[in-house]
Amino acid sequence: MDATGRLCSDYRVNPLVCMGGPKKFVDAEERPTHIGKIMKLGIFLSTQFPPGTALESEIDNILAQVQTARKAGLSSVWVGQHIASGPLQMFQMLPLLARIVPEAEGMTIGSSVVLLSMQNPLQVAEEMATLDWLSGGQLVMGAGIGYRKEEFEAAGVAMNTRGQRFEEALDIVRRCWRGGEIDFSGKYFKFSQLVPSLQPMQPSGPPIWIAGEVEAAIRRAAVFGDAWIPLPIPNRKTLIPLLKLYRKERSIANLEPVKEQPLMREVYVGRDSVTAFNECAGALKYKYQAYAGWGQKESATSSTDFNADFRNFAQDRFIIGDQETVHQELKQYRDELGIDHMICRVQWPGLSQTQVLATIERLGTCAKEL
Repeated sequence: MDATGRLCSDYRVNPLVCMGGPKKFVDAEERPTHIGKIMKLGIFLSTQFPPGTALESEIDNILAQVQTARKAGLSSVWVGQHIASGPLQMFQMLPLLARIVPEAEGMTIGSSVVLLSMQNPLQVAEEMATLDWLSGGQLVMGAGIGYRKEEFEAAGVAMNTRGQRFEEALDIVRRCWRGGEIDFSGKYFKFSQLVPSLQPMQPSGPPIWIAGEVEAAIRRAAVFGDAWIPLPIPNRKTLIPLLKLYRKERSIANLEPVKEQPLMREVYVGRDSVTAFNECAGALKYKYQAYAGWGQKESATSSTDFNADFRNFAQDRFIIGDQETVHQELKQYRDELGIDHMICRVQWPGLSQTQVLATIERLGTCAKEL
């Protein structure tokens, strides 16, 4: 490498129309050439909790969610990373991933995402290699450049350097995983005769999936990553050209189509579609108001309006409904957009554990039919 939801008027009559059911996502000429035959489903664990939450019980809840996901036949478990996220309380990613390994036996475990631009790449490489061994070679490392100025200030890193820092750090991580002595002289990182202390269990290292929504991040993911993780912010209209751009950049770089095309979405499965939306809307709105406060609004490619009518905001962005509605929408993401690994965020501050577990169990039924 060079170092250089408003619900539409007929929602109650036909919720599939409003929550993404029978309509087509893309025209025939926009269909991806690489379409997975089977869609894997995973869950993203919520590790953020409102002030005053009893964290002892939340640890038990997280472990129960992983156990339920495994029993339901889901394929993966993911944890995110932020620092200085107060007033929300938040468990940190690496120790939590290590803790859930026994409950997630046989499942992929993933970081979504490591804030690589503001960390020492040698430390990240060795910690991830350790986690790969602990998980029996089941790790996927999701990585991103970050978007919160508070985190960069806390880490002592200039936010306007994050893109090139990320590329240098990613190169160093891969070199560490290959083993042997490392010499590296970049703008931000310099190593001479460095010998990493550990290589991952997976011979070539864990797959690296790169997140981001802006075009520069997508091009970076196409060239330097093993997959691109679109996060939940873009709606379907915005997502389609971004997927096309990603696949085009892979082709320009003479790279093979990715083995998996993941996508992260907010997902809630209820008894019926109207009840499902009513049950989760408050928790989702709380979550996305927090995102707006963190500056996520400015990091999205579309003119996302977090303060718009929330029903309108949710439509075409979140997957909410009864089991059949959700199943049909997942199938369309697979068949129309080529998504073959859906990472489902199923918990947000304010949802009960009973509701979260019910969604996971219902997703297990969906997974058997995908």
